[in-house]
Amino acid sequence: MYARDEARARALLQGRSRGSVAVDLDAALRSADIISTATSSTAPVLKGELVPPGCHVDLVGAYARQNREADDCLLQRGTLFV
Repeated sequence: MYARDEARARALLQGRSRGSVAVDLDAALRSADIISTATSSTAPVLKGELVPPGCHVDLVGAYARQNREADDCLLQRGTLFV
């Protein structure tokens, strides 16, 4: 799990038997099998060149036209399901 606030990420995982906190987002993206985002960001937080081929990506927070969780590179490389 990655969050901008490492302490909050650790608090979310507290008491769970599985999971770890990533402190380097780029490194975590490079080794991920599944990525889920749930942000209201208007600037991309996922860089397509860092996401490995075959990785499943959920863009949960991209619910409005101004939201951008992923950059153009990621959207062009993947298959989009709506």
